This record gives sequence, C-alpha cells and structure tokens, in this order.
Amino acid sequence: MLVNCEVMDSSRVLLAIREQAKWAKRKARIEERLKKLRARKSEIARQLEQVRTRIAQLSALGAMGELGRVKADIGLRIDGMR
Repeated sequence: MLVNCEVMDSSRVLLAIREQAKWAKRKARIEERLKKLRARKSEIARQLEQVRTRIAQLSALGAMGELGRVKADIGLRIDGMR
C-alpha cells in the first residue's frame, strides 16, 4: 500500500513540475506581448503629441489670418483637408 502512494506522489510531483514549466513559458510569452504593446502605446502617444502640436501651430496661424496661405503652401485645399 505504501508503495502505491509513493508512485502516485512521484507522478503528481512530475505533473506539477510539467505544469509549472508550462505556466512559466506562458508567462514569458504574455510578458513579451505586454512589452510590445507598451512600446506601441508609447509610439502612438508620441505620434499623437506631434499631431496635437501641429494642430496647435495651424490653429495659431489661423487665428492670425494666415491659415489660407499655409494650407496653400503645404498642398491642402482651402475648404478642408484632403
């Protein structure tokens, strides 16, 4: 009877070790995905800030009455952006 318990215990230990290795690999994959998503989020935030800065510049020029000239200079239609 004691022999059967030892065999079962060792198989459970082996199963636990396999599960632990599986979850460690899964965790590593998830961490890598998160790293890539954070990098992408940072890039999008940087691009958004550039767009906001450009909008602020164009708004300031529009307030000074120069927007029509600027749009013509950068190839945009006067009635709206392409």
